[in-house]
Amino acid sequence: MKRKVQRMEHVAQWDFLELCLDGPATGNPYLEVEFSAHFCFGHRVVEVAGFYNGDGTYKVRFMPDVQGEWRYTTSSNREELSGRCEIALVGKPFMAIRITKSADAA
Repeated sequence: MKRKVQRMEHVAQWDFLELCLDGPATGNPYLEVEFSAHFCFGHRVVEVAGFYNGDGTYKVRFMPDVQGEWRYTTSSNREELSGRCEIALVGKPFMAIRITKSADAA
């Protein structure tokens, strides 16, 4: 079954892409909920484990190391966390530039 892509993220290469999903908060989510995401770039697949962040929130953090289009799909033993398909467009790394005031500019 083909799943519909729900949204598109933009992130810089080597920056963090964070997925944040609402899920079950009852029981013991640390032991009872399995949650991960598969990030695909071409034929390459990277599986990243998710974690419970409290208050019914689940997260996955991924740092893409290649520029281009990454597709990802979540999987879980809980329906509300499974099957989320999205695209991340990974661009050039962000470079911070420090601007200082020179003594001559005063």
